[in-house]
Amino acid sequence: MRRTGSSAGATVGSSSGSWGAAQGLDTFIYLTIGTGLGGLLHVGAAAVGLHRRGVNVFSTGIGTTLMLNLALTFGIRGISIGGHLGGLVAGAICGWVVLAPHWKAVPKWAGYAVPLAVAAICFAASVWVVQTLPVFTG
Repeated sequence: MRRTGSSAGATVGSSSGSWGAAQGLDTFIYLTIGTGLGGLLHVGAAAVGLHRRGVNVFSTGIGTTLMLNLALTFGIRGISIGGHLGGLVAGAICGWVVLAPHWKAVPKWAGYAVPLAVAAICFAASVWVVQTLPVFTG
């Protein structure tokens, strides 16, 4: 199993959080801020990493955690669905590259470039949405 350093984890986290924030600008354009994104973005990255290694995600605690988080996301009113799903998608995108198994390796630079690119794109999208659409803070 390939180990990833704190730099790779930081790039996955920052890009996933940015994606979640961009997706969390829902119907009424509420800013999605919080650590809730952290749960699903890392679960998404771990799920993709396990799947790429041939492990059934639902035979591990990651699958259970993923299902519980999704159930809470859709089941509790007031939780940003866009933010959580955005974090999950961005984590999966970044996990695909950062947690690639050694027999399906990607270039080392891609482990840093892809998450940083995702973060930059999502940050730019967030700024654009906030400047373009009205933001309600209530």
